Amino acid sequence: MKIRVFFYAIAIILVPGIIGCGDSDKDLKKDTKEIAEIMCKSIDAMHKLRIADPADSQRIQKLQSDEENIQVEMKALYKQFNTKYGDKIKKPEFVKKFRKYLSISMLDCKCI
Repeated sequence: MKIRVFFYAIAIILVPGIIGCGDSDKDLKKDTKEIAEIMCKSIDAMHKLRIADPADSQRIQKLQSDEENIQVEMKALYKQFNTKYGDKIKKPEFVKKFRKYLSISMLDCKCI
């Protein structure tokens, strides 16, 4: 009986800790998804610009303006990312995780 109570007490203590460990990369996954989305928007804008009729100057100007706006948004996002993760960015383990999550997130990009 005492063994059973001891076992359940240990289980109650360990289960939340184990479950919580799985979400340690939750913020990184979220931030990486945001970066992937902006990269996808940039790729899509560049693709539209490339296939646009050169004679349609208004459309070309609009697409160039859209691309410039995306670049500004991308710079702000990267600055925020660099500020948030600071020295972690220089660690190979972090870079490996980031690349993995970025690759997975880029799979959702329809223009690739």
